[in-house]
Amino acid sequence: MSGYVPQGGLETAELLSAPTPNPFVGSTTLALFVPAWCEVKLVVYSAAGREVRLPADDVLGPGTRELSWAGLDDGGTECAPGVRFARLASDSFGADGRKVVKLR
Repeated sequence: MSGYVPQGGLETAELLSAPTPNPFVGSTTLALFVPAWCEVKLVVYSAAGREVRLPADDVLGPGTRELSWAGLDDGGTECAPGVRFARLASDSFGADGRKVVKLR
């Protein structure tokens, strides 16, 4: 797990919190923290590394946001049960990732 170290401080903030609920049936919520204005990309990947869903690819201001993922791919097809990986990345603040488990 990586995190963001605030300028002048030693504490680390998580850029991407653990999904809730996890494991999930139906949908799960991904909370992301953006420390300052920057371009961010949140991608859900299959266990094989294939991009499944792109819930966020935008310039965002500072703050916390919650995004819901209903276990669908970008085409709207329901994903099979299994392990996925959510990755939040920014050129300004690095990357953070979490394991997401879809049950049914």
